[in-house]
Amino acid sequence: MPRFALSLLTLLVAGCGGSSAPTVSPEALRQKAALSRAEGRTDEAAALLAEAVRAQPAANRDQRTAAADLRRELASLRVAGDDLAGAEKLYREALTLLETSPRGSDTAIINLRTQLAGLCYRQSRLEEAAELYRSVLTLEMSVLGETHPDPLGTMSILGGLELKRGKFPEAEALFRRQLAGVRKVHGAEKLYREALALLETAPRGSDEAIINLRTQLAGLCYRQSRLDEAAEFYRSVLALEVSTLGETHPDPLGTMSILGGLELKRGKLNEAEALFRRQLAGVRKVHGAEKRETASVLDNLADVLSQAGRAVEAARLRDEAKRIRQKLCDEC
Repeated sequence: MPRFALSLLTLLVAGCGGSSAPTVSPEALRQKAALSRAEGRTDEAAALLAEAVRAQPAANRDQRTAAADLRRELASLRVAGDDLAGAEKLYREALTLLETSPRGSDTAIINLRTQLAGLCYRQSRLEEAAELYRSVLTLEMSVLGETHPDPLGTMSILGGLELKRGKFPEAEALFRRQLAGVRKVHGAEKLYREALALLETAPRGSDEAIINLRTQLAGLCYRQSRLDEAAEFYRSVLALEVSTLGETHPDPLGTMSILGGLELKRGKLNEAEALFRRQLAGVRKVHGAEKRETASVLDNLADVLSQAGRAVEAARLRDEAKRIRQKLCDEC
């Protein structure tokens, strides 16, 4: 057979082989893994996530973020199986991906550094753990501020670690810094509550001022991990905003998103789904069904459904959000 014909035949066979075994996307593998994990088949979930990690490209920022998320999910399974070395390798790979320019989100980087610090601590590598916690504290301070509960919590953890290492001046400085922040937060809450009581006393103050104070108090409760109180405040804010501004005003739509995320964090999946569906109806009415704002709500709703074990519905919503974004990019 002539060489040209042989080459052509080779290409045709390769093409036929490819068409008979369609490639499964990393996201589809991730959804299958989530379903397997929810049903207790952790080994199968780990195998699917490992396959997704190999299949996920990492050429741009979005792809690197997706690749890092897959490694983080697989690492959590490794930790559950007491494979600390395997988990650490995956966390470090994920961190490298996110710290590559253009850099990933600070929240994700903080999460990965915290996970690595915890792994180092569990293996008695206290100096490495302290170094990672210091980097977490620095980043949390720059993003969230001195009095947010996350850096205050990290000060406590790092202070205890420095005490364990015999670094007494460093431990003292951290605990004093934490004490100052806690005092500042609780002092602010007392003033906000006094102001709100004054405005809610008949004759009642303006709705706008009351909404502002309840929102401030909700934020303070959230920052102190008092999630039930925060949710109660945000519900009262939403009710007042809807009664004064209407269902489709940007303020109540924004509060629906915040409260939906909070309910998701509290594990109240039914409440979170109802809020995001309510927000989706309002956003579609205001912005239209094919807008970026709509895509963002679809993603949030998909997160809720995914956690509820409704992987097929979640995938459908994510595909819809992706289609909208792609359409908007094509129109640019």
